[in-house]
Amino acid sequence: MRPLMAVARPGSCWRCGQWLGNSANQTHLPAPDAVPTEYQLWLAEAIGELLANAPRIDPEHLRDRAREVLLAYANAFTEGNRTAVADIAGCRPGIFYCWFKGDQVPRIDTLLHTWYQLKLPISCLVGGAYPGFSPEVRAERSREIRSVRQAAPKRSPEQIQRALEAALHEDPAPGLHEVARRLGYGTTTRLRSVNKDLCRQIVVKHRRSGRSHWWRRRGAKPICELSRVKRVLEEYLASTGPVPPLDHIAASLGYAVDSSLRQKFPGLCRALAARIAEQKRMRLAAIEPALEQALQEIPAPSVKQLAKRLGFSAECVLKAHAPVLYEKVKARYRSYAETCRAELQIKLEAALEENPPPSLRSVYARFGVTESNVNTSFPELQRAIGLRHQQYQRQQSRARRDVVRAEIREIVRALQAEGIYPSVPCVTSHLKPGSLREWRVVGQAVADARKEMPER
Repeated sequence: MRPLMAVARPGSCWRCGQWLGNSANQTHLPAPDAVPTEYQLWLAEAIGELLANAPRIDPEHLRDRAREVLLAYANAFTEGNRTAVADIAGCRPGIFYCWFKGDQVPRIDTLLHTWYQLKLPISCLVGGAYPGFSPEVRAERSREIRSVRQAAPKRSPEQIQRALEAALHEDPAPGLHEVARRLGYGTTTRLRSVNKDLCRQIVVKHRRSGRSHWWRRRGAKPICELSRVKRVLEEYLASTGPVPPLDHIAASLGYAVDSSLRQKFPGLCRALAARIAEQKRMRLAAIEPALEQALQEIPAPSVKQLAKRLGFSAECVLKAHAPVLYEKVKARYRSYAETCRAELQIKLEAALEENPPPSLRSVYARFGVTESNVNTSFPELQRAIGLRHQQYQRQQSRARRDVVRAEIREIVRALQAEGIYPSVPCVTSHLKPGSLREWRVVGQAVADARKEMPER
């Protein structure tokens, strides 16, 4: 180690910068050309600001200033929950409790790391004044804390009441969802449970302010022209086919719900609703005949197939409107499935005795089943058929190699009798069509045949 170098550090290697000691708490110094991290840059600026304001800092009151700032932060963002502040700062709660009580003076490195995690300015340590945060910053910070702790903030009804009253007198008027986000909630349910009337007043004021939904503003372009909406509704009403639900029609026209269509065209919507209700009644009336017919079908269909055939997304609809027939169809299909399973077992056992042994893929295609069905019902038979086919393939491969070795031996003997050197390309050109031409097998067979032939 060279003691005097431009990049030398006491106790560290002058080449790699690693610590040369063997203590329990090793400090690995970064390489001289390492790029500083965001925290290191912030730390350098913070320490520079502290040094620049060193004459104004009173060391005796530094502990109280840090305690006042942390208390104000906890009251502003976590409703006094000190454990939540400790989680955000990445410190143990015990250390924070000692700081809050004033029993322990925070170390400068731990204090600066806490300030960085809480996104607090260093100026509040110098001047002792807690920085004011805008409602937007408070809302964003509350959401960050909630995402880290995975829990909604605990706010009393009185606190929510005060926040609602303050929001009602704001100008411009905020929306109710905006007020909920400020308090750290994702929905307005908690706010409405405290005071429905106050929430309604906030919604009305926000709507009248012109900052509400864009489609309610003056001069806003409509989502869909009324003439097109009316034409679409009339086409569905005049069609002979099935009519989709009104909310589906509204979604196809660009609306989130069907209330807009019902308000603008109540007569057409009532007629379509009556048509849809009649379709639903006819579909439900067709359940029992379909199930009775399914009891006579061969092969027996499953209840899932019947539900799909009747246009229902789930089989529970059949069970709700025809429970007796549903159970009969289900029992019949279960018996049919057991019979098919027994027949498939017999077929697989017969395939296991076939010569030549078939592959699993050919067995699946012949019996019309899938790999998952066989693997679930007969894993041992599947394994035996696959293993037997692999052994058969190995035997066939060995047989083909033996045949091509014998053929190569005859070709080498014939070439040597003619005075021609039996090279691998020359021997390969004399192989019969369809013979094995794997270069490793052919090359080794030619070499063995040369050794067996007597030298001249």
